[in-house]
Amino acid sequence: MDPATLTLVQLARVLAGADSTTFAGGDPVIVAVDDDTLDTHLQLALRHVPLESYGTDQREAQCLLALHGLSMMPAARGTSAPGAITAETRGKWSRSYAQVANLSAATAWLMASTYGARFHGLAMSRVQRAPFYVV
Repeated sequence: MDPATLTLVQLARVLAGADSTTFAGGDPVIVAVDDDTLDTHLQLALRHVPLESYGTDQREAQCLLALHGLSMMPAARGTSAPGAITAETRGKWSRSYAQVANLSAATAWLMASTYGARFHGLAMSRVQRAPFYVV
């Protein structure tokens, strides 16, 4: 499967853990979202992931940001309050994360879901850094 041949809705579902052939399964929060709603969130996310900044990663970034937004909706969170992810379990594997102090509000919001954390990592990998000079 070539991700470039998938529609954005299909790519978003695959990034949410769906089967790459049937697009079924994956994150129950995202499975419950119909394609029209997912497409609307993808179009909203596009405003925040310009091609000039993300280049070939634009589609992935757009999907991750849309998935993060959907996962942060009150109905998706249930009764849990938003906050940074401190632990994660998938099957028999689990991992815990160190607490990072002094996060900006935007970073803290992104770190509240695995999709946001993945988006943040992708965004930070695209940051153009100025050369460092010692005088």
